[in-house]
Amino acid sequence: MATNTISLKPKIYFIKDAEQVVGRNRLTLRRMWELNNFPKPTLINNRLAWQVEVIEQWINQNVQGV
Repeated sequence: MATNTISLKPKIYFIKDAEQVVGRNRLTLRRMWELNNFPKPTLINNRLAWQVEVIEQWINQNVQGV
């Protein structure tokens, strides 16, 4: 019997996710978005959050040599 594996990609990154994906800690990310060098988060239930596509687009535009 064949099993199908479904990989669900998240649609939202919370601050811990953003830290891991970008490789910077939350204080650095805060400094970056305050200087308009990183997308500003939105609040969802008092938690900082980004759409995954926004973070991926930022990575593609700003991280070179990866």
